[in-house]
Amino acid sequence: MKRIAGTMGVSRSNQYEKHCPQGGKRFYKKPEDERYLAMIRKIMDARATYGYRRVTALLNRELGDVPVNHKRVYRIMKKHNLLL
Repeated sequence: MKRIAGTMGVSRSNQYEKHCPQGGKRFYKKPEDERYLAMIRKIMDARATYGYRRVTALLNRELGDVPVNHKRVYRIMKKHNLLL
C-alpha cells in the first residue's frame, strides 16, 4: 500500500478511507452483538430518552449474571444510530 500511495502521490490514510465500506469508520463486531442489539432496541422503544449508560444499566439488570460493558453498548448504539 505504501508504494502505491507513494506512486500516486496521496497519503495512505486517504487510501484506507476510500477502500473501507463505512467511509473510514471501522467497527469491531462480536457474535453476541446481534443478541444485545435486539434487547437494546426493546429498551429504547420503551424509553426513547435514555442514553447509553442508562440502557446499559437496564440491560445488565435484565441479563443478571453476565454484565455488558457500557463501551460495548455505546458502540452498538452508535453503529445503529440509536444515540440521542
